[in-house]
Amino acid sequence: MKRAPHRGSAVTVALAAGLAGCQAASLPTAVALSARFVGEVRIDGAAARMVFDTGCPGTLFERGAAARLGLPAVEAAAVPTLTDAAGHRRRAEGMVLVRDLALGDARCGSFHAPLLPLGGLPGLDGILGMNVLGAFSWIFDVPAGEGVLVAPGMLEGELHRRGLHVEARLPLVLREQAAFVTVHLDGQPVEMHLDSGAATTTLTHRVAAALALPAVASGGSAAVGIHGAPRRQQSFVVARLRLGSCELREVTVCCHQDGDPPMGCMLGADVLGRIRWAVDWSRGEMLLLATGAG
Repeated sequence: MKRAPHRGSAVTVALAAGLAGCQAASLPTAVALSARFVGEVRIDGAAARMVFDTGCPGTLFERGAAARLGLPAVEAAAVPTLTDAAGHRRRAEGMVLVRDLALGDARCGSFHAPLLPLGGLPGLDGILGMNVLGAFSWIFDVPAGEGVLVAPGMLEGELHRRGLHVEARLPLVLREQAAFVTVHLDGQPVEMHLDSGAATTTLTHRVAAALALPAVASGGSAAVGIHGAPRRQQSFVVARLRLGSCELREVTVCCHQDGDPPMGCMLGADVLGRIRWAVDWSRGEMLLLATGAG
C-alpha cells in the first residue's frame, strides 16, 4: 500500500473501511483504563477485560472468553491468519458474532471477530481493535486512569469542556491499516507505529544501530505479541524521546534479536501511558494535551 497523505480524508476513509456498527448518540462517554490500556467492555451485558489496542486492525477474543460471554460461532468463507507484533503467524480458531458491545454508554455491534489463544495476554478476554476504536475520536488520559470516547468532529469542544488544551498537533500517516507518527529519538526523527497494545516501545535493528544507543541488557527472552511466543531481546536506553511538545528522558526500549516487528518501530504503552493525548481520525491527527488554560 502506498503511503497516504499526512492529513485529511485518506486517513479517515482507510480506517473507516472495516468499522463495526457503532453508535455515537450517547457520547461523550468515559471508560476506566489501566497503564497497559486495559479496560472493561460489556458484551451482551457481561463484563469483559480487553486491551484497547491502536496497533491491531480488528477486534478478537480468546476462545474460553468467547464461550463464557455466549458469543455465537459463525461460519466463515475464510478464517483469517493473524500476524502479531513479533511477526508470529497463527490461523484463527474460528469466528464469532458480536451482537452488542458497550463502551461506557456507546454501543457497537453486529460484526464478526476471530478466536485466538492469547498466550501473550494472560488474564484478558480479548483485544479491542481499530474496527471499534476507529469509530470514535478519543482522549487517552491514562495518567488519570481513563479513556474518553468522543463523537467525530466534537473533540475540540470536549477538550475545552474538560479543561485540556492542545500543546501540539502531530500528523498521522496510514500505511497497511496502521497509524504512524514521527518521534524524535536523541534528536533524530523516526517513524513509529502507534501501538497502545505493545507493552514496550520497540525499535528495528537498523534504527537502533543508526542511533548508536547504549545497550543495558542482552540475551534475555520474553513472551512477545498476542501469541506469546518467546523472543530474545536486547534493551537500549534513549536519552531523549520527544513526541511533539512532550519529552521523556532515559527511556528504555528494546530490539527483538531474532527479527524486527513487521510494522517497524513501535511506540508502546510504556510511553503512551505516561502522557495525555487524543486522536482525531477525521483529521488524521494525534494531539498532545495539558491541563490548564494554555
